[in-house]
Amino acid sequence: LPIIPDAGKKILDALGIPDEHRSFRFRDIPGLLNSLPPGMEISPPDVLFQKIEDSQVEEWTERFGGSDQA
Repeated sequence: LPIIPDAGKKILDALGIPDEHRSFRFRDIPGLLNSLPPGMEISPPDVLFQKIEDSQVEEWTERFGGSDQA
C-alpha cells in the first residue's frame, strides 16, 4: 500500500491477510474486502495514526508556515 504503508500493513495484519495475498492493485481492494467471510474475527489493530496535538500544529506553523509576503 504505497500511500500510507504503515497504516496499510497494520490494517492487513488486523484482517489476517497473509503476506502472499498482499500484492494487489488499488482497484482490487473492494474484491479483497468482499472475499472476507461474514463474522470473521478481526484483531484490534495498533494505533493507525498518531494524534497531532495543538502544540505540534503551532510549532510546525512557526517552522514551516512561511511568511505572509508573496
